[in-house]
Amino acid sequence: MSAYQKPISRLASFIFISLLLAGSTFVTANDKVHVSRFWHNHQPTYWPEWNNNGPQTSRVQYAWDSIVLKSGQNYGGLSPKQHPENNLTEIFGLDDRRNSYQSGPRNSLSSFNNAGGFAISYSGSLIDNIRQLGSLSQLVHRSLSACAFDFDKIELAV
Repeated sequence: MSAYQKPISRLASFIFISLLLAGSTFVTANDKVHVSRFWHNHQPTYWPEWNNNGPQTSRVQYAWDSIVLKSGQNYGGLSPKQHPENNLTEIFGLDDRRNSYQSGPRNSLSSFNNAGGFAISYSGSLIDNIRQLGSLSQLVHRSLSACAFDFDKIELAV
């Protein structure tokens, strides 16, 4: 360690210990600890190929597009597998997924008393997939108006 790095290392250690002590003083002064849960739901765009299913051809494939197009996506035999390789019917058709993407958050929140709560985030690709499945009533997904949230009215935090 150079002579220049030693004072910086000591300063960093001093700042860390000071913050640790200040934080522990605050924690001991506060007799209530509130716990919250952050619930993040995510599903990727499984096959980012251009969509050829239906009228919307200027975007990537969403879940239902990939399910419908999978059997023909081996690129003239160049690929030994059909794409996407994931079984999207199984992934989006599971009861726990439907529950956690639709009514589960609302039902969980209603079981909390006023001292608790949680935050939820949905990835953009998941919203696109669920919006499409719901609008087509595929894999027993309901339209988003019947879900826990109106995804069109979500405000993005910047």
